Amino acid sequence: MVALKVASFLLALAALSTPARLPYAVTEASELAPDGLHHHEVLRIDRDFGKAEYEIVVDGWSFQSQPDAITDVRIWWVNTERADRRSPFDRKLRRYIDLEYVRNQPHEWTVRLRGDRKEFAFDVELEQGGQAAAYATVVTEAGTRIDRCRASSGHLVARRFLGLPVGIEALRVQCIDDEGQTHAGEIPYKKLRRGKLYSDD
Repeated sequence: MVALKVASFLLALAALSTPARLPYAVTEASELAPDGLHHHEVLRIDRDFGKAEYEIVVDGWSFQSQPDAITDVRIWWVNTERADRRSPFDRKLRRYIDLEYVRNQPHEWTVRLRGDRKEFAFDVELEQGGQAAAYATVVTEAGTRIDRCRASSGHLVARRFLGLPVGIEALRVQCIDDEGQTHAGEIPYKKLRRGKLYSDD
């Protein structure tokens, strides 16, 4: 009997620590919350290059049995013309873009997006209402630095050469500060000494 109870406890513990049970594959919006999981759409990021129907989305998941923790975070494509169907970044893009997800606390992750020898970082946190949101340091258009601003939308700006996109210039966001004021600005990036440039090919 004791052994059975111990085994049941270990199985329950493993379920809480298991990553979200979603394949890294094309996924319909209706399939983003399978049994046992709650889906959070955290942030959408559009672009000034590429196919207009494809945007970038930051998604998160929580176990329904553990709603005060984020079990997984993912950045991938969302196709606005296909009922918000998700799909992973392809292998070619992943040659230039590196994604890192760091779990700081059960309810807070840090996401780092690296590309074009730049690193952009923001946090994904569970708010009191149970919804996950993106928070970032933002430098506004007026030059004011806001250390914790809740991003409501994002816009990825291409670095261009002769009018053609060859890298990442900036990650701009609309965000709301702790006092409820709305701002437009950029997430400052960290310069990287290494990393493949789009123009290396």
